Amino acid sequence: MQKLREKLKNKKGFTLVEMIVVLAIIGILIALIAPNMARIIKDAQETSDSAKAKTALTAAQAYATRQVSAGRTATPGAGVAVGTAFMIELTDAKMKAAFTVPAAGGGGATSSPDDFMSASGDAYLNTNVVNGDDHLYVYISNEGAAMGMVYTNGVKVKAVAGFAPAGVTAGNFETGILKGATLDLTDGSIS
Repeated sequence: MQKLREKLKNKKGFTLVEMIVVLAIIGILIALIAPNMARIIKDAQETSDSAKAKTALTAAQAYATRQVSAGRTATPGAGVAVGTAFMIELTDAKMKAAFTVPAAGGGGATSSPDDFMSASGDAYLNTNVVNGDDHLYVYISNEGAAMGMVYTNGVKVKAVAGFAPAGVTAGNFETGILKGATLDLTDGSIS
């Protein structure tokens, strides 16, 4: 026991100079890393936004394909006309209304009974994909194909996926070009 006490007594701690050197090294590392953190966080958010737009477009394409193959037709009156297509907000009710079955005998058409969005995950897309002021808008051709997706915060574009009908934007339909642009909900154009 006595030898252990002597060993502990003779142990020296760090000197003040050693502590200052370690703190200086940590300070230098923080100064090198901090400016890049903002860029890394911004890049991660943009990647997440693009992934949401692509995921929603894939779900809309699968839903549209199923509806057309089941004999339902696209209903351009369900959205905003954009050339040979129409734009709707991506919600369960609006996707159902975008595809109808002509009624027998000339009566009114009925909308699709298939769920597009559901909180339980028993649909093509989960409702928690967007929150708050975020919205997804899909361009559907008059033939029923889901062409492009716009992911917005309010009306400010966060990301796009797929392709848009003619007249939507003057430039390319790319997130890098359209991020921060404004989606006009009355005609589906982005400027």
